[in-house]
Amino acid sequence: MEFVNDHYENITLNSVTTPFTDGYYKPDPSFWDTVGAQNAYQYMPFLNHIRNRLAFEEDVNYNPIADIEGSEFEDFEDDLMHAVSAEHMYHLKGQIIDYRETREVLANSSLWQQFGAALFDPLNFIALPFGGPAVGMLRSATRVGIGTGLIQAGVETVRHPFDPLSTPEEVAYNIGGAVAIGGLLGGAISAPMTYRFNAISKTEQEQLEFMKQIQNKVPDTHAKFIGQKNNPERTFGKLSDKELTTLITKTKKEQTPASQNARIELAAERSIREIEAKLPKRQGPYDIMANAFTNSWIYKAIPTPLKHTLQNNYTMNQKKSMLGLIGDLGTYIGINKYGAKSDTPVYIEASTYEGEWVQSYNSLLKLYGEYTGKGVPKETKIDLLFFRKGFDEFVEDLARKRIREDRVAGKLSRIDRKGIGILDEFFDTWGNRLEEQNLILRKASQVDSEIARLDREIATFRRTKSKNATEQKLRTEYLERLERQKFQMDRQRTAYDSNGLGKAKERFFPRIWDKEYITNNREDFANVLRAWYKTNPFVYKFDNKKQIYDEVKLLTNDSAVESRVQETIDTILGDMQPTNTDTISFGGGQSNHFKHRQLDIPNYLIDDFIIKNPVKIMMGYTNRVAAQYSFTKKFGDSDVENVMSKLAIEAARDGQSMKQVMRFNKNFRHGYDRVAGYVLRNPLAFNQSAAQVMKDLATLNYLGSAGFSTLPDAAVVLMQNELKPTFKQLFRVLDNEKVRLNAMEGQLAGEILDTLKGEVMLRLMEDMTNNPFQSNLRSKAKNAFFQLNLLGPATGIFKRFSSMANVHTLLDYSVKLSKGTATVKQRQHLARLGIGLDDAKKIAKQKWETENGIYYANATKWKDQDVLFKFRTALNASIKHQVLMGSPADKPIAVDGVFYVPNHVARYIPFVKPDQRYQGYSRIENGLLGLPFQFYSYALAALNKVTVLTTQGQTTNRFVGITAAMGLAYMGMQIKYRNNPYILDQMSIEDKIARSFDMSGLGAIYSDMFYTSMATSMALGGPNIGGGIVNPKYPQEKNYVDAATGFLGAGPSISVDLVRAAGEFTMGDTGEGAKDFIRNLPFMRLWFLKEITNDMTRALAGGNRY
Repeated sequence: MEFVNDHYENITLNSVTTPFTDGYYKPDPSFWDTVGAQNAYQYMPFLNHIRNRLAFEEDVNYNPIADIEGSEFEDFEDDLMHAVSAEHMYHLKGQIIDYRETREVLANSSLWQQFGAALFDPLNFIALPFGGPAVGMLRSATRVGIGTGLIQAGVETVRHPFDPLSTPEEVAYNIGGAVAIGGLLGGAISAPMTYRFNAISKTEQEQLEFMKQIQNKVPDTHAKFIGQKNNPERTFGKLSDKELTTLITKTKKEQTPASQNARIELAAERSIREIEAKLPKRQGPYDIMANAFTNSWIYKAIPTPLKHTLQNNYTMNQKKSMLGLIGDLGTYIGINKYGAKSDTPVYIEASTYEGEWVQSYNSLLKLYGEYTGKGVPKETKIDLLFFRKGFDEFVEDLARKRIREDRVAGKLSRIDRKGIGILDEFFDTWGNRLEEQNLILRKASQVDSEIARLDREIATFRRTKSKNATEQKLRTEYLERLERQKFQMDRQRTAYDSNGLGKAKERFFPRIWDKEYITNNREDFANVLRAWYKTNPFVYKFDNKKQIYDEVKLLTNDSAVESRVQETIDTILGDMQPTNTDTISFGGGQSNHFKHRQLDIPNYLIDDFIIKNPVKIMMGYTNRVAAQYSFTKKFGDSDVENVMSKLAIEAARDGQSMKQVMRFNKNFRHGYDRVAGYVLRNPLAFNQSAAQVMKDLATLNYLGSAGFSTLPDAAVVLMQNELKPTFKQLFRVLDNEKVRLNAMEGQLAGEILDTLKGEVMLRLMEDMTNNPFQSNLRSKAKNAFFQLNLLGPATGIFKRFSSMANVHTLLDYSVKLSKGTATVKQRQHLARLGIGLDDAKKIAKQKWETENGIYYANATKWKDQDVLFKFRTALNASIKHQVLMGSPADKPIAVDGVFYVPNHVARYIPFVKPDQRYQGYSRIENGLLGLPFQFYSYALAALNKVTVLTTQGQTTNRFVGITAAMGLAYMGMQIKYRNNPYILDQMSIEDKIARSFDMSGLGAIYSDMFYTSMATSMALGGPNIGGGIVNPKYPQEKNYVDAATGFLGAGPSISVDLVRAAGEFTMGDTGEGAKDFIRNLPFMRLWFLKEITNDMTRALAGGNRY
C-alpha cells in the first residue's frame, strides 16, 4: 500500500475514491459490481478484523484519541479506539468508507441484480445439505429457506460485531432476506435436487437389498471366511466359479440330508463371493474402509500395530488375527459395509468378563448388609475408597473359611454358607473355563486330548511341502517347537500314571502372594516353607537348554532346604506377573501341569501370606487371566508363539518376505502383551520408577480441573445414538427404575468400573505400571485425586449415560434387523459391533421390554446366556467408543516406552542386544521414553472413534454431535476459569473457538500437536505458527529448556519447574522460589484450591498475578 508522504490523516468520510475503494463506488452498478459488493458486505468485516490483527505492529507512543476527536469519524470512536498505530488508524477509517460504499452499490442495484448475485454467495449453497434434498418446489423452498436463514443468523453473529455501520434492524433484515432468497433458490433447483435424492435413495435401496441377501444367505458362522478363499474350514472355497455353479445345479436335484446341508454351504459360498466381488479392488474385507482421510499421510503418520496391519500388504488371515486380538470393534472394515459382522476381539471379550466379578461383588455387598443388619451399604465413591474396612474384613473372613472349609465343618453360619456359595459360583466357573481350554490340567484325559491335538498339528505340517526357503525355515522352527511340546505332554502323561497326580485337590482359589506381608513376616513364611520342603522334595524345573520341564528330587538337609526356602521367597517377591497362567497356582492339586507345580503347597497352609480379599482377587484375576482364556479360545492355542508361527508360514507360502513376517510378528506379539497386561518386563527398573514419579507429579498437579474437560463426552454419545429416545431416557432417569437399570447394564457388561478398579486416570494418561493389586499410599492418593478433580464422578455419569443410550440402540436396531426393517447404516452399526442377523434374531426373542418407544434390557430374564454375552460385548465396546480412553487398537507402541530396533541397526547401539522373543529386532524398554505420550490416551482414542468414524459416515447425528461438542467444550472452559474470568476476557474470539475445538476432541491428537508445536516454536525464539490468530494456551517466552520439555512431556516439564524453583531459592529469590514450588505441588491446582493457591503464591512473590 502506498501512502502520500507517509501521512495517514488526510482521509475523510466523504472520500469517494480512497486507496481502498480505488474508484469502487458507481451510481449505476453492473451485475458484477453487485456480486462484488454483495460478498464484500457479507464477509469483509470479519476478514478485515483478522487482517488488522496480523498486519500492524504496536506504536507505544501512538494515541488514537488525537486522530478521532474533532474528525468526521467521531461517531465511530468505539470502533477506532483499538488502533495501535497511525497506519492502523488510516486503514480502519478506509474500511469504514468501504463498508459505506458497498451499501451504496447494493442500494443502487436492481432487485434482479441482487437475486442473481445471491447465486454467487456460497452461503446459499452451504444451506442446501442442511435443508436436505426435498422433492417438490414448495417443500424444497421451505427447507432451504429455513436452512439459509439459520446459517445467515450465524454469519450475522460474526459480521455484526466487526462492521461499524451495522445496526440491529439491518441484521433482522438480512436474516429475513436470506430466508426469502434461499427459498427461491431452493425452489429453483428442486428438480435437480429431486433427481439427486432419487439417485441416493436408489443406491441406498440397492445396497440394502444386497445386504439383506447376504445376511439371509451367509450365516454368522460363515462371515469369518470372507476374504479367506484358502481357509480349510471354508468347505467350497477352492472351487472355481464354474465348479461352484455346477455343484449347486447338481445338489438341487438331490433330496438327501447331505445334499440339503451342502445346498446351505454352497449358497453361503456364493454369497461370500458376491461380497468379495462387491468390494473395491483395493479394499480388502478386513481393511479399514478407505476414504480421503484414512488414506492421507496425516492419518498414517500416527502408526499403530492395528492400523499398520490393516493398511498394508498382509494376508487376510494376518489382518483378521490382528483385529481378533487387539481390535475394539471401533474399526469400520470392508465386510461391515455389506452387513457382515466383525468377530468379537480378545480385548473386548476379556473386558466384558469384568462384569462377572461385579455381579459377585454386588451380591457380597447385599450379604454384608444382611450381616450387619443395616442394609446394603451406601455405595458412594468415598465409601469405596476410604471407609470399607468392615466390608473388607467380612469378605476376607469368608475367603479364609472357604479355603479351610474341611477344618471348620459344622462351624459355618448361614451367612458363611451363602457367602461361600457366591465365591464358589465365580471361582468354580473360572476353574472350569481354564480346564476346558487346557490352561490348567486336572485330568489325564486333558493331557490325552492335548497330545492328540499336537499329533494332528505335527502330521499336518509334515505332510505339506514348502514353496520357498522362507516358508521352509519357518516350518522347520515350528515343527521343532511342536515336538518339544509333544515330548513335554508325554512326560506329563507318564507323571499321571506313575505319581497319581490329580487325585487330591482343594478349592479353586488363585494364589496371589501378599508381598508386603511376606516382607514384614519373612521368617514366619520361611518356617512354613521349611516344613513343607522337608517332606516334599520333588520339584519340576524348566530346563532352558532343552526347553522342557524336568522332575528333580532335591536334597532335604537343612542347608539345602534353607537355600531353597530363601530362593523361593526371593522369587515370589521379584515376580512381576502374579496372575500369569503360566506360573500362578490355583490351590493345591488344582492344576497338575508342571509349570503350575513349582510350589504346590495347599492354600490353607499359607493363607496368612496370600491376598484373601476375594473382591481384589476376582478383579485382578479377571483383569489378567480373562485375556489369556479368550486368546486360547479364539486361536485354539494358548501359546502365542504357535499362533504366530502358523500365521507366518501361511504368509510366507503366499510370498511374504521374512522382513515383513517379522514385522507382523513384532506387532502381534506386542499387541498380545498389551491385552494380557504384560508389556513391561521390568516395571521396578530405576528408569520406570523415575518416569512414574514424574508422571505422578504431573498428574496430581496439572489435572486439577480434568473433570470439566470431559463434558464433550456427552456430545459423542449424542453423535452415535438417536436423539429422541436418548433424551426420553435422560428426562426419566430420576423417576424410572427401568431407565436406571439400562444405565447400570453397562457395569454388568464390564464397563463403568473405573473408580472401583482405580483406573480413572487411564482415560487421560498412560500408566504402564498400573497394578491390580497395588495398594500403597501413592495409588490411594491418585484414586482420591481423581475423585476430587471430578474426573471419576464425571466418567461414571457419562458412562451410565452412554449405557442407557446404547442399550436402547442395540435392542432397537437388533429388532429391526430381525424383522428386515433396519436401514443400511443401522445394519453397518451392528455389524461393526459384532452383531449379525443370527445374533439379532436371538436378541429379538429375549425378554426385553419396551415402553413409549424405549427398549429396556431386562437382562436378568434372558434365557440365552450366550446371546446375552454377545449383547454385552457390543454394549461394552459402544461405551468405550463414546467415553473415550485409548485402547490397544489406538496406541502406537512408543506410548508404552518400548521401541523395537531392527538388528542391523541395533548392532551399532551400545548395550542393545537381539531379543529372543522378537525375531529380527532388539527391544529397548525404558520408562523415560514413554514420557512424551503421558496425556495422549484420550486424543488417540478420539482420532479413531470420533474423527475417523465421522469421516466414514458411521455416526448417527454428525452435525448435532459436532455442535454439541463445541458448545460443551466451551462450557467446560468457562467452568474451568470461573474464578479467573480475566483469562477468558483477554482471550480473542479466535482463541476461544480454537480452544473449544481442542477440548471437544474433534481435532483428536492433531490439535494437541498443534498447540505443543506452537509453544515449542515460540520457546525456540521462532514465530507463532498460529499466525497471531491463535495463541498458545499459556504465555510463552523464548526459553530453550521449555522448548525441550514441551516435546518431552508433562513429567519432565513439572520436574524442570521444581528444579527451577530450587534454583531460585539458592539464588536468594525466595519469593519466586516459594511461588514456583508451591504451585507445582500435588493437589495444589485442584479446581477448588486453585484460587487459594494463586492468592498464596502471589503474596509470596510480591503480589504479581501469574
